[in-house]
Amino acid sequence: MGVSPEELKSTNEELQTTNEELQSSNEELTTSKEELQSLNEELVTINAEHQRIIHDLAQAHDDMKNLLESAGIATVFLDNDLRIKRFTPRITRVINLMPVDVGRPITDISVNLNYEHLTRDIARVIDTLETYEAQVQTQDEQWYLMRISPYRTSDNFIDGVVLAFTNINVVKALETQVRESLEYAEAVLNSMQDPLLVLDSQLRIITANRAFYNLMYLSPAQIQAEPMYTIANFAFDQPELQGRLRDLVTTDEVVSNYIIDLKVPQQGNRKMKVEAEPVASTGAEQPMFLFKMEDVTELLLRASLDGPDLTGDAPPGRD
Repeated sequence: MGVSPEELKSTNEELQTTNEELQSSNEELTTSKEELQSLNEELVTINAEHQRIIHDLAQAHDDMKNLLESAGIATVFLDNDLRIKRFTPRITRVINLMPVDVGRPITDISVNLNYEHLTRDIARVIDTLETYEAQVQTQDEQWYLMRISPYRTSDNFIDGVVLAFTNINVVKALETQVRESLEYAEAVLNSMQDPLLVLDSQLRIITANRAFYNLMYLSPAQIQAEPMYTIANFAFDQPELQGRLRDLVTTDEVVSNYIIDLKVPQQGNRKMKVEAEPVASTGAEQPMFLFKMEDVTELLLRASLDGPDLTGDAPPGRD
């Protein structure tokens, strides 16, 4: 049975249409392939960026970890519910923490401190967002500076607190040494019967001994850091005395056997022999000067009565 020309023509047109559709599909597939290839390149680029970010984060984490450990600061991070997020190894000297304690409230952990207000102080920092500091001692008598600070995220969200403990044993030892040195110096000054003042380069009073306080009826609070000439109702506001003391400060010229008239409470005017000299000190931040007085009223009175045969610590008259 033969095929008519019309059928052949129709079949040929259908084949052409199918071929065009196939060509169109092939073009679409080619376009999709190019898009997928482009997308794949973008994914490779994004993946490389993510790898770089991950590397940078890991590097920052390692840097922070090494910084905290090398700084010798015991640190623990808590969330807003006081649950432990992470900590540095040195914290175990202050708080008995182990890796399994991450996620537990710090209130459930044994704290190696002679300090009862840790939880209260943490809660106060979370409420006020103000850093709190205190000196605390561990049960094995180690001293630490405790610093509690709000933990702020990059978008300024408060996500708990940071507890940092810095060992200050050396500082406490120096404080003790300084305190003992001051107590010793004070004891030495108080052992002297003559009234003494220690002055700075501005002729302000650093300290005095008990004999001076008793003589002038003054207390440490009334004279410390005050200019010498203003104390005791300006009893030392004498131009010649001030001039000699200024010369002492500028030239280290010692004041010796200098007699002044001093109005002493409940005694009236007294003749006082004054001596002043620099205090020998190595490593002092500021120069200091020792001002010493001796009451020679009776000695001068006897000198005026007995004549030139008198002998004593101070000669009559002014130098």
